[in-house]
Amino acid sequence: MKAPKIPTFLVLLALLAWPGTAAQAQSFDCRKARAPDEHAICADRYLAVKDEIIAMLYFRIWDYIENYDAAMGELSRLRREQREFLRRRRACGGNRECIDRVQRQRILELLERYRRAFDY
Repeated sequence: MKAPKIPTFLVLLALLAWPGTAAQAQSFDCRKARAPDEHAICADRYLAVKDEIIAMLYFRIWDYIENYDAAMGELSRLRREQREFLRRRRACGGNRECIDRVQRQRILELLERYRRAFDY
């Protein structure tokens, strides 16, 4: 199954909007990477950029829910979904194709959630 395409503008947005250093160009510090999936992300700029997009969307959605959406249980649900994503990613080990697939799926999930949050 071919992974869905991620719009190029999202990659550009992440590169422009998310500050990072060489050691921390993704949602975690590569100097503290322990798991094979984390090492793979640190070694591959393409996977690192997608990790930045996931983190950016996740925290923007978190902020929106926390400050503007009083729906009961939404933060818990978002946290649970993120943990499940991290379990799926970790199950990939160092397999970059698997990590790529899991990341693409998570970006699409977060984009849908983001769209719904701002859909009047």
